Parts: sequence; structure tokens; C-alpha cells
Amino acid sequence: MARQMSPECEQEFEELRAFVDFCSTNIFGLSPDNPAHVSHTLQGIVEKFGKSKALNGLRQAANDAIEATGGFSPERVAQLDSALQEKGILTLSEMRRRHSSTYKRILKRGHIKTETEYHLINGIVVDNTALLMPPERTSLQNMLIAYENGG
Repeated sequence: MARQMSPECEQEFEELRAFVDFCSTNIFGLSPDNPAHVSHTLQGIVEKFGKSKALNGLRQAANDAIEATGGFSPERVAQLDSALQEKGILTLSEMRRRHSSTYKRILKRGHIKTETEYHLINGIVVDNTALLMPPERTSLQNMLIAYENGG
């Protein structure tokens, strides 16, 4: 008998499923009719291996999508964030905040080194759906200001 996932894992599963489904179509260009589209493959994975294993796969797929969008312009990220938000799906900026190893490295380091890092942090700060605690938001804003001022 398969174990039940916690409510938190169930919520994460649904959030990631919606995000990865959106990315499959809107970033990777797979038609929802394509058998390789996550909307078709996920159910088979759940049936064969269970929802917990499928959640691990969704986490990896979300990370792949985040990495694939690393070079996107701030305007493209804003467009995607808006489209995701309209559908009630976690935004790319929020997913980057939650899952990006680059983001975690910047937080630990305490300063922004490159323009790419700047755009990542700026996208997270301006995303009004990002679930930032006040100390984290303040820290990020200070990093942005320092980078903008040349240091």
C-alpha cells in the first residue's frame, strides 16, 4: 500500500505540476497533445512509481525550467510571471526564489556579482507574489542598491 503524502507535499506536487505543465507548453514549446508533454507523462509516473517519486521528478523538472530561463531578459520573465499569475500558478520569479541554487548562493554570499544575478534578484523583489519575509526582502533590496551603486 502506498504511503499518503503530507498536505504540504500534496500542495507542492500540485504547484509544481501546474508550473511544469505551463513551462512544457510555453517555454519548451511542446503541444499539450504531444505524448512527451508532462500532462501525459506525469500520470503514468504516478501510477507506476507513486506520487512521492513523481514529486521528485517534478522538482527536477522545475529546476530544469528555472535553469533554462536563466538567460531570459527581465521583460520576458515579467511576461511569463504575468501569464503564470493570471492562471493562478506560482510565478517564475517565485519558483526561482524557492528552488534556484544560484539564488541561495547569492543570499549566502550577501552581494550580487553579475548583471545576471542582478536581474534574478530584481525579478524576485518586484514579483508581488514572492513570499519574502521582511528581513529577506530588505537584504535583497540592499544588495540591489549596492550593485546599482557600483559595489
